[in-house]
Amino acid sequence: MSASVYISGTSLAFTYQVLTPLATLVPYTSYQSTTLMYKIWDSTDAVLVENSTDSGVTWNTVNASLYTIDYLQGTVIFGSANLSSVEVRATGYYVPISLVANAYEWDLSIDANLISTTLLGATWKSQVSGLKSGTVKFSQYWQDNFYFTNLGTRYLIVMLVDNANYKGYIAYGWQKNDSVNVVNDDVIKEDVNFDVDNSIEALY
Repeated sequence: MSASVYISGTSLAFTYQVLTPLATLVPYTSYQSTTLMYKIWDSTDAVLVENSTDSGVTWNTVNASLYTIDYLQGTVIFGSANLSSVEVRATGYYVPISLVANAYEWDLSIDANLISTTLLGATWKSQVSGLKSGTVKFSQYWQDNFYFTNLGTRYLIVMLVDNANYKGYIAYGWQKNDSVNVVNDDVIKEDVNFDVDNSIEALY
């Protein structure tokens, strides 16, 4: 399988994007665009969700209490199933992503903070799981000072393990480090490190 890593740019508007029902456990509850570029939405901007019961002749605004939005996967999730004849569309902002063309390796690390609940006199340590955290690193052949200049910037990062089927992981992360390595008679290499902001989702 071919892997890759992508990084976000400035969000752009999309209008009246028709969404397709996903093959979920409960049919006709989750809807997503079939166009790859519209599968990541900007959570800082409002999304208008509309439906049509007459094959797209007229469209009506859906009450926001009837659904939730998974912004990282551009998915509208209804609390109850729609009729199969109902069409759904959305208007909002998507997050464009660009291939890190010179990347040759990426690494995702996820951790759970384990909190001790061990009692006095216990002979075994007991713990409960606390907050989760993650870090992302990709390595590339150096080409310019982009990541040096933008240190401390928040990006959306898409890490694919299977390009053909868009499978992998997606997360927002703050760039915390940029390391450039120069060795005699070798190409210049760069490591870029991020601390995950909020959560990591699996792409499937």
